[in-house]
Amino acid sequence: MEPSPFISEFNRVLRGLDASDIGSLRSREPDCILALLACARNSRKDACEALSPYSNRKISDEAEWVHDDFLLFAFLCVLVRFGDFRETVEKLVSFRRRCEQSRKLTFLQDAERIAQSDQFTATSMFTVVIADLLERPVNDPAVLRQAHQEAVQSMHGQRINAFEEVIASRCQEVVAELSINSEMSSSVVARNLWKRCRFAAAAIYSSCLAVVAMATVWLVWLYFFGSEESSTWAEKLIAVGATGLVFLVWASRQRVRVAIAHFFVRVLTGAAGCRAMCSLVGTHEK
Repeated sequence: MEPSPFISEFNRVLRGLDASDIGSLRSREPDCILALLACARNSRKDACEALSPYSNRKISDEAEWVHDDFLLFAFLCVLVRFGDFRETVEKLVSFRRRCEQSRKLTFLQDAERIAQSDQFTATSMFTVVIADLLERPVNDPAVLRQAHQEAVQSMHGQRINAFEEVIASRCQEVVAELSINSEMSSSVVARNLWKRCRFAAAAIYSSCLAVVAMATVWLVWLYFFGSEESSTWAEKLIAVGATGLVFLVWASRQRVRVAIAHFFVRVLTGAAGCRAMCSLVGTHEK
C-alpha cells in the first residue's frame, strides 16, 4: 500500500530533502511540512508563519488539530530550534495527556519534557529523529540502542499509528547511519594515529641507526686502520660483529619500526586501545 502524499512529503523532509509537491496536501498538512522545512533551513520567520495560526486557536477535544501528532512534532522541532511556542506545546501536551490516558504516552512524555526543559537531549526514537532533522548528532551509544529497540518494538506493535510508524522507520535509518559514520570516523582516527606513530617510529629508528652506523664505522676504522696497540684481533672481531649487527637491524627495519609504533600506541591508548586500533587498521605488516 502506497503512503499518502503527506506521508511521502513528511518522509522526504525527515531525510533532508525538499518537498516535491505540497499543493496537493490538505488541511493543516502543508503547514506541518513548511514548519519542518523552515527548521531544516534555520528560518525562524517561516516556521512561525506556518504554526502561528494554531497557537491562537482554542484547545478543545473537538479540535482535530489538537490530536495531530505530526503537527505536535512540528511544534517540537520549532521549539527546539528557535525556542518558540513553548506555552502552546505545554498546553497541548497537558490537555492531551488528560484526554488520552488509554493511548501510549511516550511521545507526549517526550513532548512534555522538551517543553519544560531549556536543554534538549535525545532519549527516545522521537527525539533521536528530531535531533537528526535539526543536525544535532547523538553520540551516546546507549541512547541509540534504546531508541533503536523502541523503534523495532513499535514497528511490531498492534496499535501503531501512521505517525509512530514513520518515526520508528526513520529512527532505525538514523541509528544505522550514525553507526556507519561512527565506525568510519573511528577507522579514520585510528589510521591517522597509526600513521603518526609510524612516522615517529621511523624518525627514531633512523636516528638511532645513523648513530650506531657512525659508531660502527669509527670502530672499523680504528681497529683495522689505527695503531697496532689498539687493534687486537678480539677488537677487530667486535668491529666486524657490530657491522653485521647494523646490517641485520637494517634488514629488519620494517619489523623494528612496527614494534616501536606499537609501543607508542600502547603508551597512548593502553593495551585494549592498541588491540582495537589494530583491528580497525590491520597493522600486521611483515
